[in-house]
Parts: sequence; C-alpha cells; structure tokens
Amino acid sequence: MAKVLICDDEAFFRNAMGEILRKEDFDVLTAESGMEALGRIAEDEVGVVILDVAMPEQEGLETLRRIKAESNAIQVIVITAHSDEEAILNALRLGALDYLAKPIHAQELALSVKKALATYDLHAEQKRKLRQLRRLVESSRRLAEVSREELTTESVSENIPLLQSTVDLIAGILEAERVSIMLLDEARQELRLAVGSGLDPGSLSGAVVRVGESISGQVALRGAPILVTDIERDPRFEVSAFAGQYVTRSFISAPLKVGPRVIGVINANDKTSREAFSENDLALLVAFSCQISLMLENALSHSERRLKDAVLLTMQGLASALQNEVEPRAMFGAMGITAMEGLSADQVVLYRFDVDEETLRREGTWGEEPEGADPAPEEIRGPVGPVWAAYTDGASTHGREAGGADSIVEPVSLRGRSIGAIRFVRGAGREPFSRADAALARTIAQMWSLGVRTAWLYQGLTKAVDDVARVEREMMALRGELRRV
Repeated sequence: MAKVLICDDEAFFRNAMGEILRKEDFDVLTAESGMEALGRIAEDEVGVVILDVAMPEQEGLETLRRIKAESNAIQVIVITAHSDEEAILNALRLGALDYLAKPIHAQELALSVKKALATYDLHAEQKRKLRQLRRLVESSRRLAEVSREELTTESVSENIPLLQSTVDLIAGILEAERVSIMLLDEARQELRLAVGSGLDPGSLSGAVVRVGESISGQVALRGAPILVTDIERDPRFEVSAFAGQYVTRSFISAPLKVGPRVIGVINANDKTSREAFSENDLALLVAFSCQISLMLENALSHSERRLKDAVLLTMQGLASALQNEVEPRAMFGAMGITAMEGLSADQVVLYRFDVDEETLRREGTWGEEPEGADPAPEEIRGPVGPVWAAYTDGASTHGREAGGADSIVEPVSLRGRSIGAIRFVRGAGREPFSRADAALARTIAQMWSLGVRTAWLYQGLTKAVDDVARVEREMMALRGELRRV
C-alpha cells in the first residue's frame, strides 16, 4: 500500500494526525518542511500528502505545486484555517484533492485519506495498464522479427531463441519475475520445461509434469487458462514441490496451441510488486498466448504466412486503440474498425447483455449488412440464434448462415463471466473464414474484454473526479449561505 506523508511545521499537529492515521492502519511518514517532504517522496512510494499550506513564506503552496509537477498521481489534502478561503482556492487550482480545516476531526481525516488513496490507486492502475499495453505493442513487433524462418511442428521445441524471446517479452509485459514455457510430449503425455526467465536452472532442469496433474497439467488437459490468487487457499490444487522457489503464492497459466491442439503451457509467477495476479493479468497472458499460437500456426504453413502480418497488425491496432483512446466510445469505435479490417469482415456487431431487461442489446455496428447475412436486430431475447448461444455457453460458433454468409460469434467476458458477444460476418460468395481467422476472432474478443476493463476503470476515475467536484461545489455553496447568515 502507498504511504501517507504528513507535512506540517508544527510538531503537535504532525504527531496528532500521525497517531489518528496509524490507528486506522495507514503507513505514515512525516516531514516538517516542504524540502523534507519532497525528499521523502523521492525515496518512498507516497500516495497521499497531507500538507499544511499555512507554513511560513507560502512554502505550503509552493510545495504543492512541486509535488503535482513531480507526480500528478500523488493526491494532496491541504490543511488550512477556517477563514483562509484564498489559500483553499489556490490549493484547489494547483491540484489539491481535498481540504480540511483546523482543528482536525479524526473521522473526517481518516475518511479523506481513504478517498485520496483510492484515487491514487486508480491513477496507478491505469498507468500500469497503459505501460503493459505499450509493451504488448512492442512485443508484437519483436515477435514478427524473430519468427520469420520456416518451422515444422517438430522444430518448435528446438527453436530455443524464439521461445526464450517469448518468455522475456511476457515477463516484461506482466511485470513478472519468473515466466516459463513447458512443451507437451504427446507420446508420454508429459510437459517438459523448455525455457524460463528468472528460474533456477539447476533445480528445474528436466522438470516434468504429467498432463492432468498440478496447475500446468490441468491447463494442458483442458486447454483453458487458470488464475490462482493464493495456492494455499485454493481447493483445486495442492502445493507444488517447486513452490518454495517462488516468493508469492499467486500464479497464472495459459495453453499454447497450434489450431485446436495444445502444444505447451506458459506459466507466470512472482509479480515484481508482490501482489497477486489479477483477471487483467490473466487476460493479457491469454491474449499474448493466442498471439504466439497464431504466429506459430502461420509459421508452420508457408501458404498461410501472409496471414501472419495481418494478424500482428490487427493486434497492434487493437493494442493501440486500448493505449491511445481514453473515452470508451472512441476506444470501441477504433477497435471495431480494426477488427473488421483485420478479419477482412464485411460487418462486425457488438452485443451487451442488459441485466435489467434480460436481453442482448446491440452496442455497436461497423460495416454494412452483407449479402446473405442474418439481420442484426437491436435486441435479442431468449435462447435463439448463435449470438445468444455464444453469450450463454461462453463458447464460439462458426458456420454458414441461411442466406450463405459466413459468420463467427465469440463471447465477450469480464472477470470470467460472459457479458455479451461479438459477431463477424462475410457476405455470401466470399471465401469463408479460415481456422486462423477463427483464432484471431477469439483473440479480438479477448482484447475486447480488456477494453471493457479499461472502460470501467475510466468510468470509475471519472466518477471519482465528479464526486470531488460535487463536494467542492456543495462546500462553496454552504460557505455562501453561512456568510449570508
């Protein structure tokens, strides 16, 4: 958790506020001057600064300005006298989140700090996700560079530079200290460690896991990813013999496939932040594993090599939309156009489940309705059609429609729960979607799930900012009424 820094030139107030916040289990630092406060911020992860703006020679306001210039994510709560309205207004203009008047009330102080830390965490999480997305874009380019040679199925396990580059890229994207790829020996039904990043080569050399056993074996058996937030509390798995080599008890694992066939498993352990892996981390690993799978599948067939560049460009376009577009409507608009172009689809339609109406409601349409395609209604009620089936079953559908058009429908999920579906259509008379197209459609749907998460983060941050503005307006109105009285 980020720390709370109290900056006040009066020792009595520093100690009093520190005692209140420590009783609420906050990690508290103190400083008696602006210069000392800036030094503390440079040395520690400070999320909230409680700053007395009435320090000598306007040091408080100057310190506030320098804090916000150093890191806009750090939230500042200013301490003032009741009558110092000019100082309050100046502090708010400089970016202060809240203000408290002396004498300080313990409950009011604790509540203000909790809100400020929540706002800081939103900023930090958004910054981390944007950093991951930038790395994802760069990783797409690097994978395209290292995978230009022709491969055979047998030579995949021998292409150590390619596999090592892959785990290094994943480690950077997920900010994980340990990442490994285990490849499947189909004859023996065993997973064997191929390459790793941050692992102890001596103790893990020759590591073998039977299909169906432990976390990696379950992923290989089911062909589905797994998130473990705490292995000691997860009833699905026993603690591995290798667990002592890891710092945290959280793991994520995803299958590596060529078409429908599982050829290996990618594992990630020990986030550098020492936090547990999240659903967002798992979605990134799945997106990356699907990207690798597509890259391998295309490399295995010379006739499909031209598709690889289109796939990587689509991934880059989707990642770019997630990275560069903040407002949800603009982000989804860019993603819809990119998805339509990447799959060479005539139309892409997104549906979201409306919980109140218990119906699938059309959220966005890109392209015109092609010849021979089933209509895309505004809403879909009841168990009918492939869109509803994809939403309820959480599984993709691919096939010809009654009029001859070809379509793929993929579920869109959030935190493991289906929240809608996305439909890709090519008109009658066009070449149907290929197996590689179907794999790309799955990846696009998973990237869309990242977009939903980013949209929720944006909405939460916007609400926090609106709440602060509303409280400020109410306080200003209250002061006006008090002056009239």
